[in-house]
Amino acid sequence: MNEKMPLFEQLDALGDDAERADWLWRISPALLLTYQATIKARFRARDWPEALAFIDARLTALRRNADEHGWFALAAYEMCEAARVRLAESVAGRAGR
Repeated sequence: MNEKMPLFEQLDALGDDAERADWLWRISPALLLTYQATIKARFRARDWPEALAFIDARLTALRRNADEHGWFALAAYEMCEAARVRLAESVAGRAGR
């Protein structure tokens, strides 16, 4: 895979953790699933465990079986929401670095 594709150039060009968190919240599930190893490597290099936990929560939710209506289980949603809140809190904590 070409790590200089626009997706990663965009991520690398972001100026701060708030922008990177927003990027994570907005990335499409298909891109996250396809490029998960490279995306995780980018956040691992930034020593940001909350971002990695958020990625893992989304990946877990995406891999869950949907119910008869095509929805993911409430537990998967709550797991993702909790990870999103921890990620947002960590943005504020990392801003002073």
